[in-house]
Amino acid sequence: MQKPSVLDERNEDAALVVESVRSEGPLQPGPEDRKGNALLCALTLLRPEEYLLLVIGGLFAYLHYADITRVVFKTSFIRAGWQLFIGFIQVFTVVAAWRAYRHATGQAPKPSNALIGGVVLAPIVVVGLFTAGLLEVQWQPDYLDKGWYGVGAIVLVTFGWTARSVAKEERNAKLVSVALSMGKDVFNFARDWLPFIALLSTYENALRLVGRVRSALYDPEMFRLDEIIFRGHLDVWFQRIVSAKLTEAFAFFYNGLYLFPIVVGMTLYLQWRHREFRAFLLSFIVAGWVGYVGYLLVPVIGPRYFYPELYTVPLHATNVSASLRDAAMQTASEAGMRFLAIAEQVSDRAAYGGQYPRNCFPSLHTAWGVVVLICSYRYTRLLFYILVIPLLWMIAATSYLRFHYMVDVLAGVLLAIFMVAAMPRIDAAWERLAARARNLPPPPSIVPPIRTTWQKVRYAFALSSFFVFSAFVVVYVVRSDIAREKVALAEALVGEHGLPKLPPAGQIQARFGDSLELVGVQTDAESFRSQKLVNIDFYWRALERTEGNWKVFVHVRDVRGRNLANADHHPVGGAYRIKEWKPGDVVKDTVTLRVPRASRGTALEIWVGVFDEIHVEKRMPVTIRPERHPVQRDAVRVLTTRIR
Repeated sequence: MQKPSVLDERNEDAALVVESVRSEGPLQPGPEDRKGNALLCALTLLRPEEYLLLVIGGLFAYLHYADITRVVFKTSFIRAGWQLFIGFIQVFTVVAAWRAYRHATGQAPKPSNALIGGVVLAPIVVVGLFTAGLLEVQWQPDYLDKGWYGVGAIVLVTFGWTARSVAKEERNAKLVSVALSMGKDVFNFARDWLPFIALLSTYENALRLVGRVRSALYDPEMFRLDEIIFRGHLDVWFQRIVSAKLTEAFAFFYNGLYLFPIVVGMTLYLQWRHREFRAFLLSFIVAGWVGYVGYLLVPVIGPRYFYPELYTVPLHATNVSASLRDAAMQTASEAGMRFLAIAEQVSDRAAYGGQYPRNCFPSLHTAWGVVVLICSYRYTRLLFYILVIPLLWMIAATSYLRFHYMVDVLAGVLLAIFMVAAMPRIDAAWERLAARARNLPPPPSIVPPIRTTWQKVRYAFALSSFFVFSAFVVVYVVRSDIAREKVALAEALVGEHGLPKLPPAGQIQARFGDSLELVGVQTDAESFRSQKLVNIDFYWRALERTEGNWKVFVHVRDVRGRNLANADHHPVGGAYRIKEWKPGDVVKDTVTLRVPRASRGTALEIWVGVFDEIHVEKRMPVTIRPERHPVQRDAVRVLTTRIR
């Protein structure tokens, strides 16, 4: 005789609970309990992640209407998230119709493994063929609109089959039952998956917020932490094995970030294992929101963009023996590397106000990958064995593709361990609270009890390790930042005696408004080499106190006026902002920017101006124009040079 599984035993326990409630009726509360139960019932109508969504939505609304940051609705992630959500609903409507038909005709409503496999794997196969270039499809926005015709036809067929399969006297009641069952299933499905879609949709706005309120970068601190903790840099070590084919393989798995949770989540959902599904999805989405907070606390752009000079072997060179300079001139698309080009598009500066996104600490590729690994091992072991190799490749790709420091990866692992330890227990406690509010027996739990000392130690480590490590990183970077600000401030306040003797081309003498004067600019023209860092010193004089949230913009343009790079910033790295300047101050503001990718001899122009941080279209007017430097839209061209 086959031994019953743990899941079967839990289902039997749940059936006994339901039967006891049906036979004996719910427990009747006393008069003193009714008010408290009513409050608990109202409180538990929403789920924990839905309260989190309300808080985040309210926060973004406040930031938007307070002009702290502008919420942008027409972003690629919002468009993709909405399309994914509509596609999910269309696919599940078909499943709900099939389930309602089976239920109305007296058959078991549980989907077969073939149906689950078809629903989960079909879109994966299509996406895989498309990204591999084996299926050429030009996506059109109206595809989803047309999809509703197919969904509507299947729903009508479901009603027709139901009408033919039941007795005439039961037909109306059964059709109403089918409609109600489908509506309920689709509503619950949309409610269950909406937090996942919201997490994806807010990605770009979250990074825009980080770029707006956190102009400083802590890449040097993360670089040093890698040396302190790991005695080296894994991304540099990976240069030993770099090849074009290996790069494409790593980029392929790196791009599958959102595919893996959909596979695991859909599998659990279509098996109607809702507690396991909710434990997994809650761990996934809360990890994402905590990761966004980490981006705000420790803004980092990653070694790929901050330290490109570390690497002697290019990732996207089809010929590894080619010189690094020649490879740097070639984009991944030009090299025919489809997957690497997709990975680079996620960090496209145009989507984040011209800045590289500060999205490294913690590594959400790592955190989400580990959450998927642990939850698939717990709840659907077969998928774990299928996904373990691709997920490990994806995590390794964070260093191979040079997007993350090892500190980011370690923080991602610890974040995932915390989430899979805490979130299922929080969800189970919420379910018990909801049952108590309605005077129902507590539902069976999928969370194992903690009994032994070893289990208690593991649980304590899972709950504390991420916060202890993150606190260590935050304290380290903040202390380094304070020390850096003190040094920068001491170097910035040069005074009149500290002004260097500038050549005629470097003497600007442009006045902005009535309070600021750009005295001059100084740089080394020979340092302008493609993709290299260059320092430009700007000398400002404060004539009066300046009220408001003003920032300096530095634009690198070509001779046709195209903007190639931005360096919007508060002077002195934010240590001494314009509104803090005192009359008579002479401030040296050193701007470090990366020379755009261009061929030798390309002419570049450096334009400078002052703009309002809140109302970004508002610029401080140029009231006294310099003699040798043209002015356009209240921006002064301070330098012309060529790439060496």
